[in-house]
Amino acid sequence: MEKNKSIDGLEFRRDKKTTKKTSIDGIPAPKKKTAKSTVKPAKKPVKKIKVAAVEPVVEPTPSEDVYLEEIFEEPVVDEKTEKKVAKKEKKTSRKQRKVTVDDFLAPVETFDFDSESNSLTESEEPMKKHVDEDDIDPKLEKKLAKKAKKAERKAAKKEKKEGKKKSKVKTVIITIILVIVVLILGAGCWLCIWGNDIIARITGGRGNIFDAIGTMFSDNYEPLDTDENGRTNILAFGTSGYNMKGSEIEGSNVEHDGAQLTDSIMAISIDQKTGDIVMISLPRDLKVRDRCTGTGKINEVYWCHNLDDNNEEGGARALMDTASEILGIDFQYFAHVNWGSLVQIVDAIGGITITLDETIEYDYVDADGNHVEMIYENTPTTINGHQALGISRARYQTRMGDFSRGNSQQKILIGIKDQIYKSNLGFDTLIGLFNTLGDNLRTNFSMSNIKTAIKLTYDFDLNSTRQVPLVDYDSGVYYFSTAMINGISYVVPSAGDGNYYAIRNRVKEQLSDSPITREAARIKILNGSGVGGVAREAQEALEQEGYNIVEIGDAPEGEYKDIIIYSLDERVTNTVQALKKYYGVQFEDFDAPDNIETEGIDIIIIIGEETKAE
Repeated sequence: MEKNKSIDGLEFRRDKKTTKKTSIDGIPAPKKKTAKSTVKPAKKPVKKIKVAAVEPVVEPTPSEDVYLEEIFEEPVVDEKTEKKVAKKEKKTSRKQRKVTVDDFLAPVETFDFDSESNSLTESEEPMKKHVDEDDIDPKLEKKLAKKAKKAERKAAKKEKKEGKKKSKVKTVIITIILVIVVLILGAGCWLCIWGNDIIARITGGRGNIFDAIGTMFSDNYEPLDTDENGRTNILAFGTSGYNMKGSEIEGSNVEHDGAQLTDSIMAISIDQKTGDIVMISLPRDLKVRDRCTGTGKINEVYWCHNLDDNNEEGGARALMDTASEILGIDFQYFAHVNWGSLVQIVDAIGGITITLDETIEYDYVDADGNHVEMIYENTPTTINGHQALGISRARYQTRMGDFSRGNSQQKILIGIKDQIYKSNLGFDTLIGLFNTLGDNLRTNFSMSNIKTAIKLTYDFDLNSTRQVPLVDYDSGVYYFSTAMINGISYVVPSAGDGNYYAIRNRVKEQLSDSPITREAARIKILNGSGVGGVAREAQEALEQEGYNIVEIGDAPEGEYKDIIIYSLDERVTNTVQALKKYYGVQFEDFDAPDNIETEGIDIIIIIGEETKAE
């Protein structure tokens, strides 16, 4: 509409003197706007006001003319302003459509009409998304595509990360497999035959190289067999010489008489749940019932049942049965070791460090000739293979003869285990050890048993192994003594030839789950209350609790008000603590009165006037 034109023939004029615009019926009169300030920035589009036609007034007054002219006067808008307004309207429209695009693109559930049932059924083919390209903002479409690519990259990155994590778990296994594959490809059939032969010899035909590989990559550990008390008992015995055939000289095939006699016999009892390990050695000159020809010593049992070295299993089983009769335990496994292999094993791992319980003078022979050396008690000492062999054989210059030698052999085994686990052995060294064991170790273990045994030696602290001596100079307990029979020197039970009752009780005590029973502290009870029968009552009550009461009597004259416990041996601390708890007292003394006999006693209990056993 042009400026100052009339509506329906009516002509309107502006009153130039009027500065303020008036309104009619509450509707404000529009202000006159310049081209620069006609449109203000706004998020919402500018809407044009449409005014209905006004009925002409028959006789409009001058004031009405001016008023109507102000109302319906259309503001002046130039072309630049119109373009700016249109652009903002378009932008606002796009923002409004952005909210509904995702809903517009969302999948829609479709249905098919079933003519037979006259009903709608869910369609097997989902409805395809349809979007009018004209209705989609190009910028929004680009943003959605960018977002989808980002999500795709994130998913790919996560998948790659998970793949790396899984690959780390298999790295060691894959490396070992690759090494085995390379070895097999490089050495061919010879390597397979060699490895299979070694495994077959070690296990007595109970395994082969494929069993070894399968066991190696399995995460399962099959428990070892146990006896009725839940313990696994292994009989370990060793023969002399530099190989299983008993070569007298290293690197030769010259055999010597007695090479197949068992120089050491050791029972190893393991509790797989608690990690408790007990070692008990038997003297090689122990007289036993004749099982075949010979003098009747226990070191001949394996030899006479394995003549010509063609019945390893038969010889080992015969020795297991003999040891079981003496110790009163059943054996599930055996391990036959050639002590001469110590030279190769110890040298291969770079020597071992041992700490002996007594000072021992020993001799050994190496490439430089004969040597006599001394190893001091309670002193960590590093030794080589020849020295280890010399110590394992030493008995004449020791305090307890064969029993000292058995103790030394136990220390050597612990030293080998510690050195292997703390050293980073190369592949060639491991192959050498494997080959040495193949020549010098025989067992009835399967590959699964060997894997479990290795794990147990790694998990358990072998340094806490309990060594149970059957001849104990410190405590004055002797379960064996020597005897000359028909001009032959023997070791026999202290209770008499063939009487193993005391020995079996000793072993049973040491394999018990109770620390009190294992310590077997020798307890003496004295009555200081002045009331007859108090010591006897205390004895009966304590014996029911598993205590070892060896003597009762009256206390020397004096006043005894409370219960007094005298601890005479630091090795029975568990028993002392249990007694203090039993009687509800805290008093403990380490020096018994001079007028009380203490020989052969570990603990003395004096019951006073005002106290007695519960």
